[in-house]
Amino acid sequence: MTVIGGFTSCTDDDDSPVFIDVTVADGVFVLNEGSYFSGINGTLDYLDYKTATMSNNILADIYNLGGTPNNAIIVGRSSYTGLLMAYEGQCPNCLTDFGGISYPLTWTKNGLQVECARCHRSYDINNGVVAAGDGGRQLYTYNIALDGAVLRAWN
Repeated sequence: MTVIGGFTSCTDDDDSPVFIDVTVADGVFVLNEGSYFSGINGTLDYLDYKTATMSNNILADIYNLGGTPNNAIIVGRSSYTGLLMAYEGQCPNCLTDFGGISYPLTWTKNGLQVECARCHRSYDINNGVVAAGDGGRQLYTYNIALDGAVLRAWN
C-alpha cells in the first residue's frame, strides 16, 4: 500500500505543505512529540508489524516537524478483523475531563496498546477500548477509506 501524506508545522519555516509517497505494508506511523522549549524536534516513525522493526525519524532528510507535533490520527489495520481503523491520537477521557488539547498517547505493549501519561489508561489499538486503568470512553474513531493509492480519514 502507498500512503500519501502532507505535513505542516508551526515553525518559522516555509509553511507550504510537503507531500511524500511512503510505501507501507502492514504497520503504523508513530508521531513523537518533541519539546519546543528544549529545542527537541518531534519525529515520525514507522512500525512494521510483519518484520517487527521500527524505522525512526523517517522524515529527517525531508522535513523538520518542529518541537510540537502532538496531535495525530492513528491509522492501521486491526489484527482482530483486518479492517482499516483510524483513531484520534489524544486521550478521549482526559480531553473530556480536563479540556485542552494536549493529552497525546504513547505506544506500549509492542504497538498493541497506547497509553495516556495523565490518567494512565491504556487502550487496545485493535478496537479502541480501555484495556487497563479506570474504565471510560474508548478512543475516538474516524471514518477511513483507501481509494486506490489515497488513504482518507475524516470525521
